[in-house]
Amino acid sequence: MPDYRFPSEPPADALKWFRAKGFQPGFDYRDVWQSEHAQAFTVAKAMRMDVLTTIRSAFDEALAEGKTLQQFRAELTPTLQRLGWWGRSDEIDPATGNIVDVQLGSPRRLKTIYRTNMRTARAAGQWQRIERRSMTHPYLVYELGPSEQHRVQHVGWARLILPADDPFWSTHYPPNGWGCKCRVRQITRREKDRLMKTGRYSDTAPPIRTTEYINDRTGEAIQVPNGIDPGWDYNPGQARGAAVQQHLQQTEKEFATTMAKPVPAEGVQVFPSDLTFSTCKHVTQDGVQQILTQIPGIAPQLEKFARYMEAHPTKTLFLKQTEQGRGRNADKLAEPVGQFLGMPPRQARSAYYMPNARRANGWTPLVFDYVVVKAKASDKLSNIDPDIMAAAVDAAARAHAVGDSSRFFSLRATYDALVGESHAGLVNTWIHEIGHQVHTWAELPQPPTTKALTRYSSANSYEWHAEHFTAWLLNRERLAQWDEGIALYFDKLIEDAIRSDRKPPNI
Repeated sequence: MPDYRFPSEPPADALKWFRAKGFQPGFDYRDVWQSEHAQAFTVAKAMRMDVLTTIRSAFDEALAEGKTLQQFRAELTPTLQRLGWWGRSDEIDPATGNIVDVQLGSPRRLKTIYRTNMRTARAAGQWQRIERRSMTHPYLVYELGPSEQHRVQHVGWARLILPADDPFWSTHYPPNGWGCKCRVRQITRREKDRLMKTGRYSDTAPPIRTTEYINDRTGEAIQVPNGIDPGWDYNPGQARGAAVQQHLQQTEKEFATTMAKPVPAEGVQVFPSDLTFSTCKHVTQDGVQQILTQIPGIAPQLEKFARYMEAHPTKTLFLKQTEQGRGRNADKLAEPVGQFLGMPPRQARSAYYMPNARRANGWTPLVFDYVVVKAKASDKLSNIDPDIMAAAVDAAARAHAVGDSSRFFSLRATYDALVGESHAGLVNTWIHEIGHQVHTWAELPQPPTTKALTRYSSANSYEWHAEHFTAWLLNRERLAQWDEGIALYFDKLIEDAIRSDRKPPNI
């Protein structure tokens, strides 16, 4: 069978559609059904959020960069193996409580994940374009894909021309099953008339006959159109219709209400002076200020944080990865960074040197009052969503409730997962690094509990404090719901840091 190669540059609509999805863990592919796939990313047997978010991030990157199946598989396989999600395993089926032998990651499964998500994302993106062009191109023609063998019913639909708003496309818009490569082409009225004159096309919708299908997971009896695999009789583009948008708007209103602060913290000035050095045009101190003051419900914490910054002005270096290692790009920053930090160029050169900058998003030398955060030239703080920064704390708490193995790695990783984009949580990293400084000025106390919101916060006392400080600042209310003692602990910790006049010796 010839292998279909997806275009290297994905349509923007396909990428937007995929990134708008939420998450839905499912043990069996039948647990998430039909149009639910249009609203949530799922992989059968991926019950841990770290596994699910890893696969989603890898596919997002493949879709955005036009990566082949071979690239997707080669890059994702080692990560899934490290996470222990590979090969066959005995797992508990949450629907029955029985232990069953299941296939986790494998080359074949990654092939299915890649092709299924690629085709549905592109089909949904195409539908958005179909709706936009429906006035000038009002018809769709069903076409077979490049497979050597086709389903009999799909052959019967080939060369069928119907209006784009015909109900037929609500159930028969391709792909129409596992491995289906069928497609539609949008045409003008003139082309429709020309094709009909050849006598090889039809403009009459065929009768839709169905067969009863029993979903063994739910016991539900479903009528599935003949020729379509169960669960595929829906239009992924239509699934995001007015009802879905109304639901999302209602959800946003409910979320805003729970945050209790309709006007977040517009009057709070976080930075007492110019404390930021950035080599990225769209990553600025004013940008950080604007994001922080727009986070729902942050005002009480931000007022304390501003007092901390007044007491201990902590400088920030936003630098690109190549500027933190060896080489010309890093060398030429020694003098300006030295002037900014108030130290000789030679000392400044070592102040921002990080031998493993590729792996670290940020770091801070506790003996000094500055932090270093890795940024990219393409980063724009205007793309960061303050509401989702707060929501990330809620998502982390929910993942923690599922089980220890389901916890997100960090709050930055949680934000990245919610927006569907790797390395988007730049400000989360900055808060995390400032959290190390707050912990140090409070004389490095030990955590009051072993309870840890994220996996990274379980690493040691330093990361426990930095991660939970981030949660406290972004969404104290949700942190308190999860563990009131930790929220109260950070209320006191930042006051201790503000009052402190020295850091511990020998740090």
